[in-house]
Amino acid sequence: MKCLYKSLLFVGSCPRTKQRILIVALGAVVSTLPVFGAGYTLFGGATIVSPGNNSLNAVQLTSNLANVDPNDDFSGIDFGIPAGLTFNQITTLSTDYNFTHNSCGGGAPRFQINMGGKNAFVYIGPPPNYTLCAQNTWLNTGNLALPGNFIDTSQLPGGTFYDTFAHANTLYGTMTVTGIQLVTDAGWFFADKIQTVLVDNVLIDSSLFTFDPVSTAFQVRHFVNTFSAESYVDITNTGASATAVLTNQNPAQNNIDGSICVNMYAFAADEQEIACCSCLVTPNGLYSASVQHALINNGLTPAVPFEAVIKLISTVPNVGSGGVETCNPASISQANSLGITPGALANGLLAWGTTPHGFPTATGPSFQLTETPFLPATLSTAELQRDVQECQFIQILGSGQFGICKGCSNVGLGAAAQ
Repeated sequence: MKCLYKSLLFVGSCPRTKQRILIVALGAVVSTLPVFGAGYTLFGGATIVSPGNNSLNAVQLTSNLANVDPNDDFSGIDFGIPAGLTFNQITTLSTDYNFTHNSCGGGAPRFQINMGGKNAFVYIGPPPNYTLCAQNTWLNTGNLALPGNFIDTSQLPGGTFYDTFAHANTLYGTMTVTGIQLVTDAGWFFADKIQTVLVDNVLIDSSLFTFDPVSTAFQVRHFVNTFSAESYVDITNTGASATAVLTNQNPAQNNIDGSICVNMYAFAADEQEIACCSCLVTPNGLYSASVQHALINNGLTPAVPFEAVIKLISTVPNVGSGGVETCNPASISQANSLGITPGALANGLLAWGTTPHGFPTATGPSFQLTETPFLPATLSTAELQRDVQECQFIQILGSGQFGICKGCSNVGLGAAAQ
């Protein structure tokens, strides 16, 4: 018998007609170890699955009362929210969803907004019954927090089941929000006692939750004193984007599955993009490029800088006839999201750089090479678009000759052996 969890409010008898509403005490709800992600925690039977909606991952929420395991009776996602958030500051609430077993119903799935030890509920599905959602297709809720949309405030003082956000703001606008969850727990509503839905791209105000792994697709390093000694960029691919053991492609290429394009963008110290190029890097391969001779000596203008910033962005390769994979730094996707479609950001990039640093001596500076990794960084959509569009500009004005760096060699380069 699956009638348990002090943190669940039961309406009806147990266990056959239990209609359960998850309340705020999440610490008591979680019967298995929670799974932590970037700004969220999974609880109950929630799991990360692949693929998502035009992304690597989604979260599967299930309520399964047909088995004897109590751990998947309910499931949900607990989202991180800013400290001091008030109800009237919630202006956007949406998610992509895909019902893979049964549909919406029984008050689930739903967002729940925790305030004053109670919950306000925002149901997914067509009102007024919130049932009969389409199956096996990705849809988006739209912004559920629009002023005229419904919110169930019946747990709060003076609340009603069919309240609106506009009216709720007049009653509860200044109340502190202590948590927001997305929950499924209505397996009881269906004949076979199972409800399963995939969710992805959850948007809470300006915070987007994609459930994809932390991206290594954007990395940056500076290089100095390029006049004094050779500097190098060394690149490998960890295989993080691989989905199969081996993909037999065009006999001239035969790439291992999971290859990535490493798109290089070189900037002078005055912030001008001077060159761009790409390298196709297979999992576990080692590729290198000379900063002087491959990246900055064929800029759009004749001047060759003595220092540069190199930005690396790894993406899914384009696939042409016969499965041949190609890369172009001017044609990658500007959507700024990890994915599986050509041009989308891809994980697996690791890179290091060597650069000479001067040490004072009695006869003048002595330059010694140092090697440090590129640093992962946050890539804004605007910066991605600027990098790619300036590369497009370089390709057009340089007539395919100037501003196109020479790319990589399938070798490892670095400091000379001592």
